[in-house]
Amino acid sequence: MTRINNKFLLISLILIFIMSAASCGSNPKMSADSGAAESITQDETINSAEASLPNTDRKIIKNGELSIYVPDIIDTLNDVEEKVRQLDGYTSESSLNNNGDGRRNGRITIRIPTKNFTQMLQWLSNTGKVQNKRIYTEDVTEEYIDLEARITNLKAQEKRLQEILTKAETVEEILKVEKEIERVRGEIDSLSGRLKYLQNRLAFSTIKLTLQESVTASSTLSTPGFNSFFQRTKGALVNNTNTLLNGTGNFLIFCIGIIPLLLPLALIALILWILRKKIFNSKKDIEK
Repeated sequence: MTRINNKFLLISLILIFIMSAASCGSNPKMSADSGAAESITQDETINSAEASLPNTDRKIIKNGELSIYVPDIIDTLNDVEEKVRQLDGYTSESSLNNNGDGRRNGRITIRIPTKNFTQMLQWLSNTGKVQNKRIYTEDVTEEYIDLEARITNLKAQEKRLQEILTKAETVEEILKVEKEIERVRGEIDSLSGRLKYLQNRLAFSTIKLTLQESVTASSTLSTPGFNSFFQRTKGALVNNTNTLLNGTGNFLIFCIGIIPLLLPLALIALILWILRKKIFNSKKDIEK
């Protein structure tokens, strides 16, 4: 009788836990009517906590975009990478291309500690002529607090499930509790991953930098045509000589290679000539 009561109590605890977890759902704002009062209370708690936060504790992601004309893009890229290392940052992406007019352009994505974000922007602005500059922020305070609260609740649920698991007596009961524990752990891992992503973006600001080489007027006269005259003449002479030699060599190779085909034709032509000559001589003898 005692075992039946214990089993009934255990099943009741499992059912009550599953029903309470289902009523809360993965998002407190979309819970069922049966858990509405609890969800409203939780939302009010989060909003109240958010409203009481001072500006220094708000979770603000900082980003920037810069487009700059520079005299030499290679030198600027090297200086940028060195400055990023000095400020404990890193570059996540970079590219270098040539324009049709001979100028080069490049793009580089910089991840810099948020505390050094303003300093990096000011330094970049002094590397050349700024064409475009955009700074924008993203307030993730609400999502951040919500994630922390949901992870805390899920960890509390996991702890209660572990306690229920120790009281399970049958294989069926154990499997049900373990399945619920697995679901809760999956949600914890998913939310923890999102929280770590936000933490990384909060710790490191992103700057997308576009560099374009500027056109500078030359102060001296240059004569590239005459300076390279003999070099270009020598190159043209060598190229034409090589073309002639290659053509002659190809012609000789063709003639030698076709000999096996010409021998049968020459033999047939010789036989026809001999027959023609015999016929011609026979006609002369008949006429005499």
